[in-house]
Amino acid sequence: MGIMKKILSLLAVALWAYGSPSVAQTYPNRAIRIVLPWPAGGITDVIMRAVNLHLTEAFGQQLVIDNRPGAGGTLGVAMVAKAPADGYTLLMSDIASHCISATLYGTKLPYDTLKDFQPIMLVAGSPMVLVANPAPQVRTLRQLIDLAKSRPGQLSYASSGSGAITHLAAVRM
Repeated sequence: MGIMKKILSLLAVALWAYGSPSVAQTYPNRAIRIVLPWPAGGITDVIMRAVNLHLTEAFGQQLVIDNRPGAGGTLGVAMVAKAPADGYTLLMSDIASHCISATLYGTKLPYDTLKDFQPIMLVAGSPMVLVANPAPQVRTLRQLIDLAKSRPGQLSYASSGSGAITHLAAVRM
């Protein structure tokens, strides 16, 4: 058998083996990790856990939720940016980690919001709601602002962390 026939035979066997079902892999063939850069129990976590049930069924694979809070979402996002780009580590985040952090920290972020990620889909919208204890009889934002001005340093508020949308909204008021 000539050298050319041997090379072509070897190539044919290699292509057959590569294209055979025993070698071909389908996605996903193992668990998918979804990183949430926020603590468990927050709105992103609640939404992802509801969506997780449907995705697990659709993919036929387990989706593991991995909460990695810290630094306004940037710690978990940085972890995903450094993960292999194989589709087995995904990010479920919100406006804070990509828009707000990119604006606040710019080039100091350990990731590039445009180059390191590929958006897949918008999962949900989440309106912000301002609530107050009913005792001071505050019914409008103007009344709350007036009350805060009349009692400097006496009122407090909660947010999901420095640089988060809830923090910036409160500062903006």
